Amino acid sequence: MFLKRLLGFKSDNFFFTYFEEDQVPSYYIVPDKAEDSGQIVYKDFHSVKPWGTGLIFCIPPYLDFGQLLLREGYSAITLCYRSGYLLDFAGFESPDQYLKKQLGSRALKKINRDFRRLDEKHVVTFEAFFGEIEKKSYQRLMDAFQEMIRDRFAENADEHTALQRWDFYRDSVFDLILIKKASLFVMYGNGVPISLALNYHKGTVLDSAVTTFKNDMASYGLGKLMLVKKIQWCFEHGYDKMDLRWGDFEHKKKLANRVYTFKNQIIYRKGNIIARMRAQVLAFLLKIKQQRQ
Repeated sequence: MFLKRLLGFKSDNFFFTYFEEDQVPSYYIVPDKAEDSGQIVYKDFHSVKPWGTGLIFCIPPYLDFGQLLLREGYSAITLCYRSGYLLDFAGFESPDQYLKKQLGSRALKKINRDFRRLDEKHVVTFEAFFGEIEKKSYQRLMDAFQEMIRDRFAENADEHTALQRWDFYRDSVFDLILIKKASLFVMYGNGVPISLALNYHKGTVLDSAVTTFKNDMASYGLGKLMLVKKIQWCFEHGYDKMDLRWGDFEHKKKLANRVYTFKNQIIYRKGNIIARMRAQVLAFLLKIKQQRQ
């Protein structure tokens, strides 16, 4: 907070703004010639003071509209950021072919065994809410979702990013499901939710936002099984990419066939010396912070 006040900047997570809020920060403009861009909604950031700076972080290197351009009057310092994990299905004919390539035949056989073992004891069914869902069902599933996350991360639940943003998710996801910009995937055991996943949809990219499962059933590898269900769904519905976001977890490293680098952009008013100096100081401090991590 002190650094924000000192340097006078506004910050925003581009990935959240783009996938979860369906907007693009107004520092940018999407080229008119971009294909399949649809109606672009801009999130207002023009209130930044002329001498101030803006920090936009977590910009992925791929976008369904191709590229971003800075609006006239702005300059930016661009920094490399954390790694992102992407499943690119181009060239693969089936989910099994993709999984075998990434995990190997032995691991794929184990996953299938886990599915059978789970189904033998719990009668497993799967449902994807995408385009329609009843309000009562939505509320019930979101309550179960929140409770599962709390149970899994009981010792540090307050630090879990999804729980910090839960009010936003609860208030916004229902409408996004109806217009097919978000989905809820549910795995049931004997009719009771045992794993849930929240996803966002942009073009032919599925953003795997939050996945959780019943803590007392962790031995079945439910998190991995839900990811497999997502991959299968992507192939069935013509999605060519699935993004696992950031976080250096082993399952992401194994499943992703593309590791990309997010960008940070420190944006300032062109021609404003004070703003440029503030941007340079912020860039220096961010580089030091990254080196220490």
